[in-house]
Amino acid sequence: RQRHPLQERYVEEAIKELKYVTECSICKKIIENKKFLEHIKECAQKFNVSFDKEAMVENQFRASRFSTNQSLALLRERMEIGHFEATLDKGKMTCLDCTLCPTLQYHLDGGCIEDNQRQTFKEEGARTVQWQLSHFIDACHYEMQVGLQEIEDNFEDSTKNLFDEPSLGILMDIQRIEILAEIDRNKEQEIQKQKNEYTAKKQKETIIKINQFQDRANKMYLRYMKEMVEYIKTNKNKNNLAEILEFRKRNSLQDAKNEVEKPKRGRRSRRTEPLIFDPIDLDSSGPFRVPNSSIILS
Repeated sequence: RQRHPLQERYVEEAIKELKYVTECSICKKIIENKKFLEHIKECAQKFNVSFDKEAMVENQFRASRFSTNQSLALLRERMEIGHFEATLDKGKMTCLDCTLCPTLQYHLDGGCIEDNQRQTFKEEGARTVQWQLSHFIDACHYEMQVGLQEIEDNFEDSTKNLFDEPSLGILMDIQRIEILAEIDRNKEQEIQKQKNEYTAKKQKETIIKINQFQDRANKMYLRYMKEMVEYIKTNKNKNNLAEILEFRKRNSLQDAKNEVEKPKRGRRSRRTEPLIFDPIDLDSSGPFRVPNSSIILS
């Protein structure tokens, strides 16, 4: 379907992404991005996963390219609509986001209107990036906790059944207890050794990943800011600005996110190879596909 001439591409793409899907690493089901956070809570409870595993999956999604893009797209949309409203009606200056004007009166007099929301987006966007980064750091933290627990779980209690064997006499029992204690000590030492090696490796990897994430998120944020300023400058003096504003408000990303899903009637359509985002990698320019899958989505 051809894009409407008044619809911005970033809004159209962000709305489409709500329908793209991600694989839940708990149940392995394919879930629409729009419903993923709600699904995680239900899924974690159903499969009785640990708090660390649930928090890991949730923060991975919150730090994903999809979530980061949605946050920045919503911010840009709010800035553009707010600026156009204030341009057409000076009374709307009270609602315009601003971090530039030194006083309220200066703001009400339109002191920041020629800045085209640059400074406000610069500060708000930077906070958005930091918020996304905090989710990424949390995801890395919980991933490490899950990994440490898996190391422990991989060591089965090999001495448990030996304690249940019948007594062979007091001397033999004492000897058996000493042997079992030595086995347990060796096992604990091996567990701790593997944990230390795992922790050291993950810490190095995490530092690299955090720097990469921040770099990619900053590039995304700066691109949005540059495009927003150019868009406002290009359109704010157009004769059909009121029409542009009305269309943008009626077809906003915010409304699409708030829209309550209505049940669809008729036959369920079958789609193969549904779209899916990498839950971590911000470097992905778009969705990739799940191979060899045949998923029914309503």
